[in-house]
Amino acid sequence: MLHDPTNKDEIYQSGMLDNEPESLCDEFEYHYERKLDSFQDKVDDFYEIFNPDTLIHPDKLLALYDKKTTNYLTSKVFPFFNEMVQYYGPKIMDVYQEYIDRIAEERESFLKYEYEDCLQDFIAEQEHKNLCRQFKKQIVDLLKKNIPMKQSALLNSFSKEEQKIVKVSLKELIKENRVFQVKKDTTNKGVWFLVLGEHRYDWQSFLTSK
Repeated sequence: MLHDPTNKDEIYQSGMLDNEPESLCDEFEYHYERKLDSFQDKVDDFYEIFNPDTLIHPDKLLALYDKKTTNYLTSKVFPFFNEMVQYYGPKIMDVYQEYIDRIAEERESFLKYEYEDCLQDFIAEQEHKNLCRQFKKQIVDLLKKNIPMKQSALLNSFSKEEQKIVKVSLKELIKENRVFQVKKDTTNKGVWFLVLGEHRYDWQSFLTSK
């Protein structure tokens, strides 16, 4: 058996462990402890894929997890173990298998304990977005007929139950510069008026009128 030139341990280099697979494997784990720990840390870090900043369908998260972990194993971990087999014997592939098992366990944990909640959150978010889209259209239609329109009048065009999401939809329209929010009183007193972005120049005379 060839001996690892980076391992200066005298017993290992003497060949005394060559016919002891368990001892060779132990020597491998001891000599490369920091590298193996770094592999383990990276494998554990992949679980963060299941905790994204934005809501994503859990099936997409699983697909991303599978892609990232498979790529890491095949491009980083397996080549290292495959090279070290010549120095420490095939028993070290049991250590490699531990990474595969860990990835499978993490995947199963997500499926068992988090998948359903993640799916329900995603569905709720999509429903919310669809509602906002519908109310945005209604707001735009109202503002096309009323140039400008009091913000309070617009809100009162909807039921109390609808007003919460109407406010969210309106805020998004303002952020997108599709709707402008202005006050006639230059001292920043008085009521808010709303106007569509496409009519932002039409209401200048309104602002200066008595």
